[in-house]
Formats: sequence, structure tokens, C-alpha cells
Amino acid sequence: INKWMDVTTRLFEPRDEAEVRRVFAQEGAPAATPAAQAHRTKALEWLTAEDIAQWYARFFVAERGGEIVGFVGARGDDERSPRTVGDSVEVLRLCVSPAHRRRGVATALMRALHGWAAGVGARVAALTTTTRHAAAVGLYERLGYELASTTPRSGITLLRFRRSLR
Repeated sequence: INKWMDVTTRLFEPRDEAEVRRVFAQEGAPAATPAAQAHRTKALEWLTAEDIAQWYARFFVAERGGEIVGFVGARGDDERSPRTVGDSVEVLRLCVSPAHRRRGVATALMRALHGWAAGVGARVAALTTTTRHAAAVGLYERLGYELASTTPRSGITLLRFRRSLR
């Protein structure tokens, strides 16, 4: 359990599944394309306690006042064994309830993830977002991430970021 400002971060527990799904369902603007909407629908289906346990090396939740207001996951760099962390971790599914954005929740989650990843020997954290998520891009840059590549795909641009954990 970590505390940052008035936000507490901790590891996901199976009893958190319904609240995590609620936060994800509230998240964000409408999808830019039908393919993006299909991806979002599938992502919600995969936010079960069973899938989180199988596909994430770690999954953190953020609480404010006893309510889950955000979450983030990480997996190792080998997709065949996502729970195994080597040199790098992939940051996945950073999500904060709209009512709690710009109030330190995402920073608290990322600090918890970075601390854990460095503690298990990862040297780099990487993530992908899109140009549609300008606030997230600003957050990642403030946290020390650097743009590594851009990839146009289906009417959007994917942005790949990396950050040293040393």
C-alpha cells in the first residue's frame, strides 16, 4: 500500500473487479472508429479477476475515500509469459474516473507501478497511447517518458513512449 497526497494505491484483489469495470466503463470520449469501439468492448470483457491474474504481472488500484477511482496494469516484455518481468515492463490500461482526473490519481498509480517494476529489476517502462489522449501524453512526459515512435493506424496515430526506471 502506497499513499500519494490523498490517494492510496494497492494491489488489485478479486473483490475489486466490479469497481474496476465501473471505472473503465465511465472512461473517456467515444471511440474514434468502429474498430476502436470494438477494442474497448473487448477490453471491458477482459477486465475480470481471472484475466487480470493471468495476463498482468501486477495490477494496481487507486482509492480515494475508500472508493476505487483508478487502476493501471503492467506485464513483462514476453507476451507468452506476461507475468514474468525481464528488462522492461509494459504499462497497460491506465484509467482514472472522470470525476477524479487531474487530482494526482494517475501520478500515484504510475509511481506505484514504477517503484514495483524497478524493485523487480526492470530497467525500462514502455507504453502506447494515441494522439487523442492529449492529457495522458502530458502526464507521461511529466513522468519522464520520451516519445520513441509513432505509427499511423486506422485513422489514429499510436504513440510509443519509454522511460528509464534507473
